[in-house]
Amino acid sequence: MKHILTLLLISLLCYACSVKAPEVVYVPGGEARISRGKYLVHTLAACGHCHGAQPVPYAPLSGGLPVYDSYGEVFAPNITPAESGIGTWSPHELLAVIRNGEHRERDHFSPDVHAGYEWLSENDVYSIIAYLNTQAPVEHEVEVRSPGILERNLSSLVDSPARVDGFVPSFKEDTPAYGRYLVEHVARCSTCHHGGESFFSDPVPLTGGRKVTNRFGEELIAPNIRGQSGAGLIDWTKQDLVKYLQTGRRPDGEVIETSYCPTNFYAGANDADLERMAEYLMGLN
Repeated sequence: MKHILTLLLISLLCYACSVKAPEVVYVPGGEARISRGKYLVHTLAACGHCHGAQPVPYAPLSGGLPVYDSYGEVFAPNITPAESGIGTWSPHELLAVIRNGEHRERDHFSPDVHAGYEWLSENDVYSIIAYLNTQAPVEHEVEVRSPGILERNLSSLVDSPARVDGFVPSFKEDTPAYGRYLVEHVARCSTCHHGGESFFSDPVPLTGGRKVTNRFGEELIAPNIRGQSGAGLIDWTKQDLVKYLQTGRRPDGEVIETSYCPTNFYAGANDADLERMAEYLMGLN
């Protein structure tokens, strides 16, 4: 009996040694990371365009603004570290909601809400999370929309949320790939400017044609913004495009309302980032 107990104990110890401990991922929030997150949130990622108390840079991100997605009007949630915001969310829960649209308590968001963010680099997404948690908490309970089963099922026939689970590296900031990254995965220009939907073909990125609704319920058709396309920015220069990103003013003098294109946020970005974006767009056929 004693030998049996000894063998049993040894077996249990061997099993315990073979079971891997839960992986603990340390998410540092040092000054450099917080500074990077602050820069992205208030400039190119333009988080306040939807989540701000007002749609202007540096407004509290307490939510409540109406925005439009696949299901119609919805009110952007509070993303300050308050109890009614993200105050009780872990970094991993915030990563899931930013990158994959996966809410910890509800179903997926509609695919277009965070489309593009799935490829945010590990450094940038955790920089955003680190910065969001340094904000002053603002208690503001925002109404939660609950689309019906029919609405959800009809939407899922057209599109479904993208998902990226692996590690996403950063790009060197002086490369063309970085310009593409900023356009498609930080500023997410394809959210409005992607090609028109079709059951028979995939939309071509940045060729426009999609109907865009601003927070006032007004609509326009998003234009083609491919630089080498005759229907796009063929007559623009790189400097024209940088100036547009800074001011919202087109070369013909027309100013685009910031409720459509958040150039009031882009204006705060550094010149090098805007130039990389312009170079990428101007090179697209």
